[in-house]
Amino acid sequence: MNEKRVENEFLRLLQINVPSSKEKPLADYLSSYFRNLGLEVIENASISHSKCNLMVKVPAYQSQSSETILLSAHLDTIEPTEGIQIQHANGRVSTDGSTILGADDKSGIAIIQEVITTLLEDKLPHPAIEIIFSIEEEIHLLGSKDFPVELITARRGIVLDSDGDAGIITHSAPSHFSFEATIHGTPAHAGMEPEKGKSAILLASKIITELPFGRIDSETTSNIGEIKGGKATNIVAEKCFLNGEVRSRNEPKLQVISSYITSIFEKNNTEGYKIDFHSHKPYTAYHLDPNCNLIQSLYSSAQSIGLHPSIVGSGGGSDANIYNEKIPGMQCVVLSCGMMKAHTHAEYIDLVNLPLTSRWLIQFLTNFACGK
Repeated sequence: MNEKRVENEFLRLLQINVPSSKEKPLADYLSSYFRNLGLEVIENASISHSKCNLMVKVPAYQSQSSETILLSAHLDTIEPTEGIQIQHANGRVSTDGSTILGADDKSGIAIIQEVITTLLEDKLPHPAIEIIFSIEEEIHLLGSKDFPVELITARRGIVLDSDGDAGIITHSAPSHFSFEATIHGTPAHAGMEPEKGKSAILLASKIITELPFGRIDSETTSNIGEIKGGKATNIVAEKCFLNGEVRSRNEPKLQVISSYITSIFEKNNTEGYKIDFHSHKPYTAYHLDPNCNLIQSLYSSAQSIGLHPSIVGSGGGSDANIYNEKIPGMQCVVLSCGMMKAHTHAEYIDLVNLPLTSRWLIQFLTNFACGK
């Protein structure tokens, strides 16, 4: 394992600007990288020419196991990183605050690159490995949803896409209920005849006060993330748009809360107003037994290299939700990559986490190949 190499590769990836739906530059770079290692790279043909999921196949080497392991990370970042100004001091990498860093999920990509390069270079025993680099993960996991799962033979998976220092195993993640509503009122001159108007903003405000908000309990959250409407201060607002979400690792609880939210919009669809309400479920919760073989093997592998692993539940979704839902018999977890404050301009990473997580994953894969 080459610590400097994984750090340099990560810094190189940070310079590739890949907001959601514009991932092709990074997809092309990774295609060349893995083909230069002599590996088969498959582009998801169902994606348009301007963007693509990638699948890389790594043959088993001296493995006692006939199983295949899935590794996955996503190509896109939540925002553009064009013109990124990287700050690098005392082993920590961040930006000057003008853009996000993009360690979500370029840290995961760099770790996978280093793991595979080391396994091949050092001729270490390893099982067959299938790697998926997905697009549009930050847009409700669209890339993994689109990936033809019949190409995936693995039934054990690891997604490199979580914050926190090396050693965290996410065994449980929530379902997601997403909704949006456009409220139509009646416009009127706010100074001359306000009584003739029906303010869409006023009704939206009333509805929001009736909705659950913030942390509901240890496994459930609710949020209104966007609200916009109106044209001018002298016009009673004719239209107001809002959207929100609920997440819970408890599926029955999510159904109760989502039904309640739907009912609030229905009951306020009263005379003088019209509400267009739409909802959908981007992904479904998963929960793996912490005592299952995959998690226990990851746990013991982490301990063997001096890490102090932990098994946690998450409030965020990832491609692991899709793999667990769509692939029969799949057990897929998420590992931490060292990123901190993801999705903000204060995002940073302590570079020590890249070689640590790489070493952890190499230890797991060699142990797996040796039947441990």
